[in-house]
Amino acid sequence: MFLTVVLLIGWFFVRLEVKPITSLNALVRRYAQGDLQQGQQYFPFSEFEQIAAVLHTMAVKLREHQELLEGRVEQRTIELQQAVTELNNTNAELVKMQQQLVEAAKLSQIGILVAGVAREITAPITKSLEATNALQQENLHINQAMQNNVLKRSVLENYIQESKMNIIQLNQHLRRADELIQSFKAVAVDQSVEQRRNFILYEYLQQVMLSLRYELGQYQVKIDIKGDQILVVQSYPGSFSHILTNLVLNSLQHGFSSDQPQSISIDFSVLADGQLQIIYRDDGAGMPEPVLNRIFEPFFSMAGQQGGSGLGLSIVYNLVTQRLKGSIVCESQPGHGATFIITLPIRIVVKHRKNVDA
Repeated sequence: MFLTVVLLIGWFFVRLEVKPITSLNALVRRYAQGDLQQGQQYFPFSEFEQIAAVLHTMAVKLREHQELLEGRVEQRTIELQQAVTELNNTNAELVKMQQQLVEAAKLSQIGILVAGVAREITAPITKSLEATNALQQENLHINQAMQNNVLKRSVLENYIQESKMNIIQLNQHLRRADELIQSFKAVAVDQSVEQRRNFILYEYLQQVMLSLRYELGQYQVKIDIKGDQILVVQSYPGSFSHILTNLVLNSLQHGFSSDQPQSISIDFSVLADGQLQIIYRDDGAGMPEPVLNRIFEPFFSMAGQQGGSGLGLSIVYNLVTQRLKGSIVCESQPGHGATFIITLPIRIVVKHRKNVDA
């Protein structure tokens, strides 16, 4: 009987202690699950109550720090969103500015063409005017002789001979002027209006070189274009013109010296995979590796004192990779010139046939 009473009393005290432990365990679990909003709980034993008080204090501090951290995160998020918006706006402005600069560079190239053709066309026009004036003077003399009835056979024969020579010269000079005008029209229109069309690549490259005759004339440059002379490609000739013009101007401004002979070679061919490869070479000053690694970067220029914009080769890179969906690499060493290898996908390559009905 005594043992039974002892067991009952023991069981009672165990239950009395286990219950707050169970409650304390549940409290810890809720804290562990992130429930920091619980109020302070009270227990029948001071030890348990002290533990609960410590846990409650910790939960309050954690909640305060959490709220502070959430406020900071929210503030940083707002600031980040504002920074992203400002960055997007700045990027849009930079893209717009770059487009404007590229268009300005294109217009500048057309201006170079106009100035070059204007200078080149001066000579044949002047010669044509001289031949026309000579014809007018001969006609005046013949008319006066006829009116005075003093026209001699020798004078008439001399007039016919001189007139024939003047007409031949006039025809030659006018043909030269017409070639310049036609070359300028073809290149300038293609540069200002990007339109996909078929064109004979060899002839078009010759036209571009002719449009740059004045600039090339300031140097002792020999131009050599090699490739299938009847190859027709379908692409954007204006882009080809921009690319070639920028490469030539780059060679003249950065690679060549006006007091010694230089050369530029342009070789093109169709690769086995159907792509068009154009290899542009000059024998100019070449470039060290630090410059070679940056030549396609916008606004990078080694000729700031000469008014270089630093956009020429950047425009070339963008036209090749973006407009024509191709690739371009440059190889160069100081004193050994520069080589640009351009590879372009072409959809149509046909042989040009003359006198064939469409």
